[in-house]
Amino acid sequence: MDVLEVHDDEVNVQEIMDQIQKRIEERKKSGVYSEEVEELLREDISQLNKEPESFVDSFDELGYALQQANSHWHVTGSYPILSRHRFLAPFLVLGKRLIRLLVRTYVDVIVQQQNKFNSSVVRSLNTVNKILEKQSDSHLTHFNYYAFEEAHRKDEPVKQVQSSFFPYFKGCENVLDIGCGRGVFLEFLKDSGIGARGIDTDENMVLHCQNKGLKVELSDALCYLESLDDESLDGIFAGQVIEHLAANDLIQLAMTAYRKLGQGSYFIAETMNPQCLAVLSQFLVDPSHIKPVHPELMRFVLDLAGFRNIEFKYFSPYPDDIRLKPITVDESLPQSQVLSSQILNENIEKLNRTIYGYQDYAVIAVK
Repeated sequence: MDVLEVHDDEVNVQEIMDQIQKRIEERKKSGVYSEEVEELLREDISQLNKEPESFVDSFDELGYALQQANSHWHVTGSYPILSRHRFLAPFLVLGKRLIRLLVRTYVDVIVQQQNKFNSSVVRSLNTVNKILEKQSDSHLTHFNYYAFEEAHRKDEPVKQVQSSFFPYFKGCENVLDIGCGRGVFLEFLKDSGIGARGIDTDENMVLHCQNKGLKVELSDALCYLESLDDESLDGIFAGQVIEHLAANDLIQLAMTAYRKLGQGSYFIAETMNPQCLAVLSQFLVDPSHIKPVHPELMRFVLDLAGFRNIEFKYFSPYPDDIRLKPITVDESLPQSQVLSSQILNENIEKLNRTIYGYQDYAVIAVK
């Protein structure tokens, strides 16, 4: 049996790998390996150590590795017994078979444990891969969000809503606009003499803002906030952002924002109003939306983080030409019919508030 000697005081990994490769080639030529082993050896092992060139390449590498793991996780203690000796081969093969028979009871236990371990690892890796695929989808790699915003979120309506938040940041020098988009609110703050900067995860949005002379960086909200000193901000604004966050990230955002704000500073988040049912159809237009955020959930999350004086403001009511129309009450009709008409109009108004109410709301809280 060939033995590769390695001395602790002179370990050379490359030299060892070269010797292993040489031994493999010698055994391949002698026909020792079975067809299955030959097939595995024919694979380009060098690809396993190759660094992925991009995020997409890393997924391809993971997919290939998982394919191999799913194909070969099951091991067996049985393998062909061969011998290269021309005359002694029958006796050597018989002897090896007897030895294998004697140790099989012990080997089978080890093989079963190994298969159990292998199957657990492969199942776990498959689960992780599914999670990564979902996260990859949520990043909308091939979706032009800048063009989408240009088409579906015009500047003027945004200005009308966001201008009402100016008094809360008056006199501030270090306001952070999370998810600043095309920089509408940042421009308003800059023109009003308020020191502000923004962050966004969309590169096109960031470039658009930088070309307008705004202080904007490409960054994730939680990562950016964690990089700041505690109590270093005197205001945080997040317009149409929280509906893009998972529940855990929303909670983390509130808690981190509380730590980074100075005493008496405001946290304001504006979002779509899920209490208005017609808004839900609009919510589904944006593929990056995760879940509408109910005002009462925001109250709870901010209160849990430590904020006080939590209040809400509602914006953008549906125009009258879209709302349900009340009927005209004819006072000359019998009293019972007049009363029925009034009740019907009251119900129509309730439906209007539920279906065609305010499209957006803002939660305003103080540290």
